[in-house]
Amino acid sequence: MVQITRPAVEITQGQLKLYLTYVTPRELKEIDDFYTVDKLDAQEREGFQRVLDTSRANRLARNLRAAFPNGYANLPTSVFLATGSQIGFDPDTHQMTFETDNVCPFSVVDGQHRIAGLVQACEKEPGLLDFQLPTTIAVSLDDVHQMLHFYVVNISQKAIDQSVAQVITARFTEMHGVDQLPYLPDWLERNVAKGTDELALDLITFLNGSPRSPLQGRNQLANEKKEPYHRFRQSSFATAMKRHIFTGTNPIFEQERNRPNAINRIMLNFFCAVDAILVGADQREKTRLYNSNGIYFLAQISKWVFQEIYVNSDLTFSEDSIKQVILWAFEILSEGPNAGLTHSDWWLPPNTESSINRATADGFADAFREALRVSRQSKMENKPI
Repeated sequence: MVQITRPAVEITQGQLKLYLTYVTPRELKEIDDFYTVDKLDAQEREGFQRVLDTSRANRLARNLRAAFPNGYANLPTSVFLATGSQIGFDPDTHQMTFETDNVCPFSVVDGQHRIAGLVQACEKEPGLLDFQLPTTIAVSLDDVHQMLHFYVVNISQKAIDQSVAQVITARFTEMHGVDQLPYLPDWLERNVAKGTDELALDLITFLNGSPRSPLQGRNQLANEKKEPYHRFRQSSFATAMKRHIFTGTNPIFEQERNRPNAINRIMLNFFCAVDAILVGADQREKTRLYNSNGIYFLAQISKWVFQEIYVNSDLTFSEDSIKQVILWAFEILSEGPNAGLTHSDWWLPPNTESSINRATADGFADAFREALRVSRQSKMENKPI
């Protein structure tokens, strides 16, 4: 039996009595039956906790170990523990006191991944054993009410919007002094160093604001209320750009990475060329080409269009040259099973064929690449000697 006394704040919410305090990994590791995770057994209809995601716990443990030497091992949000017993509290000293045999095991209502990651981190970084993990403890809470609180806490949680995350990452990239911080999580450091979030958001701003752009105003930006004229979210558009434009597989990024304004102008010409061939001003509100999967398809084919321009000295990155390359591929596609791709009507509802998902977008992009290869080969074979 272990007696624990420590500072706490008592809070009453209706019939719910809570104490705000902390626990340490030393207690979590060394005190027998200090806590338990009541895992769900669907067949027996028992428990309520999801299965531990070991990769998530491992990732947290690595981040904590890396951050600890620099004083950046932080877990500021509290975990939620519950017990069916009472806990002694002295309002004069603002301290809680309990004996583990009488109160434990605490049931983990929320925070099992933080607990698992922190305990795991201590195996290789013992300095974390006395880490103060913020903790909310509910007392006199039976199993049914514990399950209710788990459901309410987790069903109402929402992951950060990816559009917001992209803006924050871009701000880290552009901020001076970020490189002087002694620690950044490795995943954030990689994204900040690449700078592709910043480049993608600059492109979106450029396309969203240019009067010549067929995509003007069509991106729903982070924290922006959705309007009828919005066709896709910033997060999906930026993800497509990072994957297929601001990457080493796209020749304009390799050649123009130090001139982001040049990339923006080239992409504007690309979308204008596509719009002239497949959309037109009267169809921009309807075409599925300007849905998220349509943009994903266009981002993919752009790299093969640009590659063709780089190897052909007669071409430039003008709208007309880009249009010419696209039409070369469409000429071949029009004679095969993917002929519909080359017609603006195919991309309009209620044409069910134009309702594409990510997998079919990949397949259409591959068909475009092959058509462009066949077109190039045909031109080489017919080239005068």
